[in-house]
Amino acid sequence: MSHVIGSILPSPAIKSTIRNLSSVQARTVAIGAPTSLSDLSDVDLSILGDGSLLIYNGVLQKFIANTELNNENIKIVGGSF
Repeated sequence: MSHVIGSILPSPAIKSTIRNLSSVQARTVAIGAPTSLSDLSDVDLSILGDGSLLIYNGVLQKFIANTELNNENIKIVGGSF
């Protein structure tokens, strides 16, 4: 049986000790929330410009920034006057 000791400290350091383990599998760990839209994996900002809109693309399963509103699935209702 393996013995694992670990601790997460308030600083960016993470410490651990592993004893009597035949194999070790490491993973990348990120701690913290995204700080901007570009950090999110389901947002594509490659066409970002002044006045851009985020439009969801169901095929790509991403929000895509675009400066043109050109989609047959969009219906804009301005209300009653």
